[in-house]
Amino acid sequence: LQEGILFHHLMSASSGEDAYVLPMALGFDSRERLDEFAAVLQKVVDRHDILRTAVLWEGLREPVQVVCRHAEIPFREVELEQIPDRDVQGVADGLLAVCGSLMDITTAPLVHVTAAEVPGTTRWVALVQVHHLIQDHTAVDVLFAEVQAFLTGRAAELPTPLPFRNFVAQA
Repeated sequence: LQEGILFHHLMSASSGEDAYVLPMALGFDSRERLDEFAAVLQKVVDRHDILRTAVLWEGLREPVQVVCRHAEIPFREVELEQIPDRDVQGVADGLLAVCGSLMDITTAPLVHVTAAEVPGTTRWVALVQVHHLIQDHTAVDVLFAEVQAFLTGRAAELPTPLPFRNFVAQA
């Protein structure tokens, strides 16, 4: 467990901003594509136990990461009525403002998706937030490569995921 990140997460609760929540805005040309992405992202979370972890510490001698057998990605749809720019970037900025950067790390998965339609279009923007306790930038690249493999029909080519316990045993 990355106790330093946990410490900063706990300290940031009062400020409302967690620097370790990594936000990524993605644009989609239709609601159908957004829904397909969300379903595939769930498949990737289902494949990797690190993506289904929560962090617990209250009442314990030391913090622990708990792997859940199943963890449904929280998917929230919001309407952004008052955004300054009615474009993809304006919606992405609006989603960041609505979502903030705090995440309940005691509930898996530490991957959240919030989406909004770009007003006056059929386009959508999804804000994907991942906590750094479970992913760094390199691992996020791997996550999106797997999403791409599913979307392009190459999921069978993906390597068998390594159990998180193997990583912990090596640490």
